[in-house]
Amino acid sequence: EAPRQLTVGVASVLWQMARIDGAFDRREFQEIIFSLDRSLDLLDGEAAGLLEIARVLDAKPERLAALVEALCSNYTADQRTVIYTLACRVAESDGLVHEAEDRFRQILAQTLGVVPIVSKQ
Repeated sequence: EAPRQLTVGVASVLWQMARIDGAFDRREFQEIIFSLDRSLDLLDGEAAGLLEIARVLDAKPERLAALVEALCSNYTADQRTVIYTLACRVAESDGLVHEAEDRFRQILAQTLGVVPIVSKQ
């Protein structure tokens, strides 16, 4: 079980990916909830609460940077790769990886220190 700051960090990264293109799609929301529930072993309804916290923190970009830094400090390379992969799945969940999402996943890969996924488009 991850400390609260880290679970909020993961939710914030996924939220940022979903909203970066300006078109938050229901499929992205569903992918985030599924990913959080599956990867963080959350209690019923906890994923939605984390997503709401991430939405509020979205107004404070410096908080996202601090949360990502905490993810880098506390998670192994394999765990950071999982977070990156989850974010990429969110980007792909609406059927199209937008340019803004592709840029964000490249930045995220660099920040997390993982190998980026190359866009197929």
